[in-house]
Amino acid sequence: MSSGLDAPTQRRWIASKVVFVCGLTLFVGILLGLAAFAIMIWPLEGFGVGLVSAFGIQAEERPVWTYPLLALVGFVILPVALFMPILVPLALNWKNPRRIVVFRRFNTRYENKALRKIASKHLSPFGHVFTLADSQIHRSMFVRIPMVLGQLNLLNFRLRRIHDDSGVSDFKKTLERTWRLNLNWLLSPRKIFPIQTSDEYWQTCVGLLLDKADIVVMDVSIFSTSMAWEIGQCGRRNLMSKLVLVTRREKIEAGAAQLNELENEIGARTDALFAYGAKGLERPTELRERVAKILSAAESGFVPARNSGVQVLWTFVWNLALSFALAVGGFLATAPTLSPEWTAHHSPFKTQVMTAYYENSNLTYLDRLVKEDWDWTHKELRQSARNGLGLRKTNAIKAIGQLGDEGDIPLLLDLIAQHSKVVKDSERMHGLLRWGYLEESALTALMKRLGKPALPALLSAIDALPYLPFDLDLDGDLFDDYIAPNAAVDDDAVFAKLLSCRNQTGRFIAALQLAPRGDARTGPILREMIEASTPSLFADYAQMWLSRLALGSSGRIKQRG
Repeated sequence: MSSGLDAPTQRRWIASKVVFVCGLTLFVGILLGLAAFAIMIWPLEGFGVGLVSAFGIQAEERPVWTYPLLALVGFVILPVALFMPILVPLALNWKNPRRIVVFRRFNTRYENKALRKIASKHLSPFGHVFTLADSQIHRSMFVRIPMVLGQLNLLNFRLRRIHDDSGVSDFKKTLERTWRLNLNWLLSPRKIFPIQTSDEYWQTCVGLLLDKADIVVMDVSIFSTSMAWEIGQCGRRNLMSKLVLVTRREKIEAGAAQLNELENEIGARTDALFAYGAKGLERPTELRERVAKILSAAESGFVPARNSGVQVLWTFVWNLALSFALAVGGFLATAPTLSPEWTAHHSPFKTQVMTAYYENSNLTYLDRLVKEDWDWTHKELRQSARNGLGLRKTNAIKAIGQLGDEGDIPLLLDLIAQHSKVVKDSERMHGLLRWGYLEESALTALMKRLGKPALPALLSAIDALPYLPFDLDLDGDLFDDYIAPNAAVDDDAVFAKLLSCRNQTGRFIAALQLAPRGDARTGPILREMIEASTPSLFADYAQMWLSRLALGSSGRIKQRG
């Protein structure tokens, strides 16, 4: 690698590699440290308690904010503190970096992959390598998501897509900020600056790059009219002597013939081709020596702007502020999971408070929402109970049981009916899951809280359902805990309507209530209960009251179970 490189260039190259390796090691170390904190220290609460004690801060017994704080320090502050004293002097002292422009046919997987390696390994040590972006050579995903690698990643090359005159103006300014590009170069593992542009502006960007190019490298393995135009632009700017050509070994003859034709048209001579194959560049030392010779034979194509101390300071302040904002945004986005208690009491976003409840099942988290916006909260709970999945659905149903009103009775009954349809065809599933256990428990809790006045609403909602099978263990809770204690003789007319109910639950509840009063209309339903009942005790109750009805008995049913 030392061929063609002077001592300052070699030092910069080595420093950039050391920074990258150290940064990667730091990143892995931080991840392992956070994992150890989460697995070992967090359950013991040692770190959080020690931290709040050291600063005299009053916090919860388990201060969940220490977790995002460690991430903020590790990924944002620590990289800056460690590497900026090394990177900034290197970036400012590189006064005259050379500019290398690379052209090739777009979206050719094999050729572009090989050219990317050539540019990174053999060209980038000499200066800044620019090329137009495509599917193979583009900005890394880590650069697009800056918080993935922390603050240093915000200082990578991050030029936006050029699709209008404003983008062209920003591109010109970017090319003039030499110290910033130097910093990008030091932090980049590939050291290639891809320029993403629209079809309308690619020629404009090529012109801007060539105007101040020190050397042009082109892969002519697969020639195109666009590449012919680019070579023509090189000829008009007297850059043919600075043109270096590479090609795939299998295409070297075709590339040479195409270039001979272009030489005649342009009136300038192109030099020999450098071939590459499956093992990489075939004459790497000669290529680097040729690049060094071209660069040493001429002055740089552009004069870099002076580095303003105020501009440098402002850039770092802006990046630090942006990274801090991203860290705060990341904390807010994950607050329902990392700090549900804080979210419930202080988050300005109602959806975050709901998420904190859904993930933790703590009804106190909803206290603020219930007081401030019950209508929205109730609507959200109903929607999650009906359409949600997993914990979201489960905890929404539980909340409705504890906070809902009479309007939620049909919803819970409908959910019970839907649940029962899923398991009705499988005896094993029915035995494991029963039907609507969660929904039935929530309905029982809701009815007990609403009390006697809500009984007619419950019976009317049951009567309206076309399908609702009866389950002794579960319906027994609702019947014994709510219906039986609250039903009176005055309600017999309401129960009588359920004798012709379309679903089992309505008919069986009516029979359980009216059979002890000697209502002969319950006879057919009692026989249905005997046939439908799996538990023998339930069948015994039905048989007893069927016998008493036959004898004209008017005894009352005893408490079951």
